[in-house]
Amino acid sequence: MINWGRVILLALLPISELRGSIPVGIAIGLDPIKVLIVSIVINALVYFIVIFVLERVYVSKFNSNKLVNSIINKVRKRANRVKKLGYFGLTVLVAIPAPVTGVWTASILTWILGYEKRKAFGFISIGVVIAGLIVYSIILGVINLWN
Repeated sequence: MINWGRVILLALLPISELRGSIPVGIAIGLDPIKVLIVSIVINALVYFIVIFVLERVYVSKFNSNKLVNSIINKVRKRANRVKKLGYFGLTVLVAIPAPVTGVWTASILTWILGYEKRKAFGFISIGVVIAGLIVYSIILGVINLWN
């Protein structure tokens, strides 16, 4: 159970997400398919946590804070690449298994850009599945090369 806790925690964390949970889960000997599925599901659920916190905390604590609003406006201006692609941009952003391109970032952009939450979750979920399959394939490929 402790090993699954590691997988779940890594899938939840903003730096690692499933890019960390899949390799660690497989490395500690857990069933690779189960690791993939758990990592995808847990990582996708991060969306709801981020949106909930942003809506509750921003509205109640930072709505009139000039510094916070300035940061949000800067992010909004820099989000043009994602915005040009619309909701599909969220999928692309999440599907790329690189630092700062996961569910946390896409969820924050969903909120900042004012995207429809249900629709955004669908596109982000597709990106999570793609990223999970990419990471899974790479890890299994490395293991096969190693053996």
